Amino acid sequence: MSMHGTLFAKTKSFVGKETRLRAFTVALGLTALGSIASFVTFLVLRGVLSEAFGDPLPGLVYKFRMRGVQWGFTGFVLAYLLVTREWERYVRFRRPRLADGAWVLVGLFGLNAMTEVEKVVVPRLGLSLETISGAPLQSVPLSTWPLAWPLVFAGLYLLPAMVEEQFYRGLIQTRLRGTFSTVSEIVFAAGFFSLSHQLYIVGGGPEMMATGAVHFFAQGLVFCVLYERSDNLFVPATVHALSWTSAYAILTGLIGL
Repeated sequence: MSMHGTLFAKTKSFVGKETRLRAFTVALGLTALGSIASFVTFLVLRGVLSEAFGDPLPGLVYKFRMRGVQWGFTGFVLAYLLVTREWERYVRFRRPRLADGAWVLVGLFGLNAMTEVEKVVVPRLGLSLETISGAPLQSVPLSTWPLAWPLVFAGLYLLPAMVEEQFYRGLIQTRLRGTFSTVSEIVFAAGFFSLSHQLYIVGGGPEMMATGAVHFFAQGLVFCVLYERSDNLFVPATVHALSWTSAYAILTGLIGL
């Protein structure tokens, strides 16, 4: 092989190699582009529904409007997968096993533990938990629609959570795998999860953004650990979905968390 041929081969190998800098940069770029796509979709859907139904929106219509975030993520994820064609690498959903059920319980415990940690850490940072306690999270009692709660849970909670987990864990965290240590991978992925949510609370001012950064980073750590240990996106998606509902409080109470 000629000198030029050898140089070309080495250059091609270097460019194609997954370095830490490249993995981090791509993951950060995915976070930014996906978050912007979801935010723009949410704004457009909010305008369309408000024009059609007026304000305030009916309960189910309001919930559908809140799902505009996930519609944006859906479009972005599909576009990325169609371009890369790496479905097997990034789409990590599989049939739940008994061990996955155990990890769901671990996740519920983890979210409760992180809530207690936040109660200690946030005030010590000179911040107030009240700045996010009234945030419009998607917590609507499933008892509002008792006969249809399985469909309501699946459509308004589980499927949207699966979409978010496919984006945050399936794309972003998987992009970091193999180039960073497990701890670094989880910390960076949780950081990107927290950073993405800043777009939705920027209007609340610096204190809400700072408190939100702590809150979503803590949540992100739990979801990232669940994905890393189970390698099944159904696990963090189930915990994520339950955390949006009143069923979360019932379940954690029943298991003594």
